Amino acid sequence: MKAHVKRHIIALAFIIILCLGGCDEVKNPEHVNGGTTNKTDYTAPKDIKSKEITGFRTAFYLYGEWTELSEGERGNSYSFKIQKDENGKLIASEYTTKVKHEADEELLNNLQKVIEEQHLAGMNGVYEVTEGLPYEFQKTTTVIEYASGEEISFTINNDPEAKWIKDVYLVFAEWFDSKEIPDLMPPKVDSLISRIDIDIRTDTLYTEYSGIIVSEEDAIDGENYLLQRSIYDITQKKSITWDFHKFPEDYYERIAEIIEKYDIRPFDKYSPLYGYGREDINDTDYDNSKICIYIETVSGHRQHIGISSDSDMEMLKPFMDELIAYHESIFEQS
Repeated sequence: MKAHVKRHIIALAFIIILCLGGCDEVKNPEHVNGGTTNKTDYTAPKDIKSKEITGFRTAFYLYGEWTELSEGERGNSYSFKIQKDENGKLIASEYTTKVKHEADEELLNNLQKVIEEQHLAGMNGVYEVTEGLPYEFQKTTTVIEYASGEEISFTINNDPEAKWIKDVYLVFAEWFDSKEIPDLMPPKVDSLISRIDIDIRTDTLYTEYSGIIVSEEDAIDGENYLLQRSIYDITQKKSITWDFHKFPEDYYERIAEIIEKYDIRPFDKYSPLYGYGREDINDTDYDNSKICIYIETVSGHRQHIGISSDSDMEMLKPFMDELIAYHESIFEQS
């Protein structure tokens, strides 16, 4: 019952935020419940000459753990605006977090870069909305105004995984953070790590580093939950190495330092940075990936990294090199 009530409250809040983002842009649309309403202006220009943004507003719902507001939830909704205040100054704001700051050239230029890279001018004049969808796919309007008087305006169903939405979000989040307002910055992996399993497969070897419960005869100083290193020859079908070591007292702190150093959020499906910088994403078959890493934190966050593409392997190589070197240093002490 509580979950049902919560969902309806979230849905109502999201609809309100979307309206704040521009529901008044199209008046009296002839909606068809469960159907699609198309009021697209096909004559709207797709080539915007100006690059000087004088106004901006959009609202959207995003999947992923974007901020502390959405931690543990499926996602969250946001409404961004850039508009003049009573003194004529351009003010950037976000409704959900209540943050605001005077806009500058850095914000406007970075936002224009996303607009161009994602070809948002090509959506100018689009009004196509399907009714009756879940709240994360509700109607949303985006309006971008330019000093020349030109404008980009479109109304569509929200896509909680759209790249242009992620890009817009990150432009604002990073810019606000540079102004010492970190409220919108995506959280990094909790530093209080409680478990990590590492599997590495090549054409000839299968290597594993993980915790394991051993028998009493293999216990070390009475401890039977140990760190294992297992190396198996795939071609010869035989074990090369299988040994155990006590977990160093600072083991999880050292692991957290390595993760913090390299920032593996582009490989975390629950992170807004998932996919960023990656050329060939092919991580749907976790169990058969060349590199499999499972990370669990004290707070309960679980992350599965499973990669096989050459570009992903190259991108993750510095992280993996240090991770492997650290584990090998532990077993060299034996």
